[in-house]
Amino acid sequence: MDQAKADIAVRIVQRMAHARDDFAQFCANLTKEQWQDIVDSLKNFLNDVVKNLNSTDKISQISHRFGMHQVPKRNFGFKADFFSLMANALTTECVFLDAAAHQPTEAIEAWAELVGLMFTNVRDGYYEQVRQLRRASQNPCSPSASVGEPTFNENGYTSPKRIVPVRQGNRQRTSVEEG
Repeated sequence: MDQAKADIAVRIVQRMAHARDDFAQFCANLTKEQWQDIVDSLKNFLNDVVKNLNSTDKISQISHRFGMHQVPKRNFGFKADFFSLMANALTTECVFLDAAAHQPTEAIEAWAELVGLMFTNVRDGYYEQVRQLRRASQNPCSPSASVGEPTFNENGYTSPKRIVPVRQGNRQRTSVEEG
């Protein structure tokens, strides 16, 4: 990763868009700020993982948190099956990044193992957050629906989050606020 260009996250997102029409359409519908947020969050995620390569527990926590933070993107078309696309694009770009420094099979196996660990936890975090939001929207008055579980950041735990129902016209959605 030391050889990585600053645009590795951009290249991963572009590879995803070239691979799947539905992801390309998702990207086409984004504002510049939303697109940049996706690229920046992916770049930060990769940097955090690389900084913690010696700790599978920390990689799991970082990945879980990344998955949780993707849930709000559902509001503008993000789908959970984009994670497998992201994992494949990330593996491909990182093998290219290796630039034959290692045997191709070694590089593919190493990245595939790391990406497998990362995206198992990304999906777990994503679906955990989706379930928590669904429970909150089904019963917005219950105490368990209004207070979320603490999450991890690079310094340990963050404060629990409150899940708050928000009305938009005839529709109700939920919003996550810092507790």
